[in-house]
Amino acid sequence: MPVMDGLSMIKQMRKDKIAAQIIILSAFADFSYAQQAIAFGVNQYILKPVSVSQLLDTLQEIKNDISEKDEVLAKGKAVSPLIQRVCHIIGSSQGLTLSLSEIAAQLKITPEYLGTQFHKEVGCHFSIYIKNKRLDYAKLLLKNSNSRISDIAARVGYNDAKYFSHLFKKETGLLPIEYRRQGG
Repeated sequence: MPVMDGLSMIKQMRKDKIAAQIIILSAFADFSYAQQAIAFGVNQYILKPVSVSQLLDTLQEIKNDISEKDEVLAKGKAVSPLIQRVCHIIGSSQGLTLSLSEIAAQLKITPEYLGTQFHKEVGCHFSIYIKNKRLDYAKLLLKNSNSRISDIAARVGYNDAKYFSHLFKKETGLLPIEYRRQGG
């Protein structure tokens, strides 16, 4: 079999309907190459050098996307394009820091309507859903980085590190520093 470059391999995977989450990490900054990659359904195209936090954010976005699709499949029902879009926003690198009102403003709808639709289709309140996503990402950061607790709290949407620590302990039974020491 001939050796394929990355794009040829991705093109063949898509042609063969192989489901995969694909991240390209490249030093090749040619925009046309990136455009081709996006056309083949690449999840992310990251230029080198890449920071650990950028890579962790990217992996978390993909994990969130997979988790959301699994949740929908487990419930046996499809969600509307609106809720799919909300989940995509939440899964983006800045999505965890956004409130229901901020997401509703981006989508040009009222927060009340979005909250009602979200609860109806996902089966839980937005606040519970986002809290769980934030804590999941915080756990990942605690396990895989040396960032300060206050920095992790801010990255996952909590400006008050004490409140974050209190909430983390309430949900996991451990303070963030204890969770880190135990290796997650």
